[in-house]
Amino acid sequence: MIVPSEIIYTIRRAIVEKVNNFLNHVLPKILSVILVFLIFTSMIDSNLIQGCARVVNYTASVRGGSQRIVKLVIMGQPYSDLINESEIILNELKNGGKIHNLVPLQSVQYQKDLAIMTQYWYALKQELAKVNVYGWENTDILTVSERFFELANTTVSSAEIYSDELAKNLLRVEYAMAVTSLLLIALLLFNSFQNRRLSNKNSELSHTAYLDKHTGLPNKSRCEEMLNSSQPLDDQTACLMFDLNNLKKINDALGHQAGDQMISGFAHLLRKAVPIYDFVGRYGGDEFVAILTNVSPEDVQRFLEKLKRMTEEYNRSGTQLLPVIPLSYAAGYAHSANVENNTMPALLRLADYNMYQNKAAMKIAMGLDPISR
Repeated sequence: MIVPSEIIYTIRRAIVEKVNNFLNHVLPKILSVILVFLIFTSMIDSNLIQGCARVVNYTASVRGGSQRIVKLVIMGQPYSDLINESEIILNELKNGGKIHNLVPLQSVQYQKDLAIMTQYWYALKQELAKVNVYGWENTDILTVSERFFELANTTVSSAEIYSDELAKNLLRVEYAMAVTSLLLIALLLFNSFQNRRLSNKNSELSHTAYLDKHTGLPNKSRCEEMLNSSQPLDDQTACLMFDLNNLKKINDALGHQAGDQMISGFAHLLRKAVPIYDFVGRYGGDEFVAILTNVSPEDVQRFLEKLKRMTEEYNRSGTQLLPVIPLSYAAGYAHSANVENNTMPALLRLADYNMYQNKAAMKIAMGLDPISR
């Protein structure tokens, strides 16, 4: 039966997984869609603002054109071209057109003001027709043109107000784009940080899984990975095996904590003696392995002599557990130059055999049974 605390843990874990899934997958997609929508909206608004600017300019040109027409009338000069041009512009302002690339503004107020302005345009044309008959002094051409100018001003103002509204809307869209972009960047950075932290944690766990907690050296699993490789070796590789002596005696006399101390002491000596770029690991309870590269058989012999001197200094220093039980070990090695099947498993087998031969010889020299532990 599930106890309440386990239920709470299960619920919390499910919530955390859903939140992480939302932050890692769902939210970035939502923000991306929003950002794309805002980009298209800003492009549309920008085009509308550009079109509105053209409308303002051409509405103002009709306004100015009306005043020029009146001047030409008073001066008795032809003005029909200006009339035609103004009517084309007025038609495009209302319906859109390709001659001046104008679009009808989606502003109710502007369209209303434009309709009134267009009505007075026709009133202005009627006065112009009277001028041809009665002369400008006997018509209301100046009054009507002034009224048309005022209405044109109102229409231009309506277009400018609509343009300002579009600009404000574009500004809001740009703010929204900036906020969305910042949120998306922050989310991507957060997810990147989370992924890196998870990767580091996995790497740390992987590293810890291959680490012997008593010695800090690579453990048996890591040693086996190194030693089981079937890749051919070069002629300058050596595999060395070490087996501690008297470990059972120390465990029986002083306890396993003392035995662990002996193992840690030898691990420290071995790691210190082996070059930093070469491999050292704890292969078993009292067994260690080292892999030396770019060495000759003579180099291996010199290394073993160096380790022997370091061990003797360790024993003389008083660091060992008991003067009657000094730190000692059996050692054996195999060099790739002397092995026909030049692979790591072949080196390991020969090094292990030589190590046990050395251990047996040491026991015989001490008057002990060579097969005893």
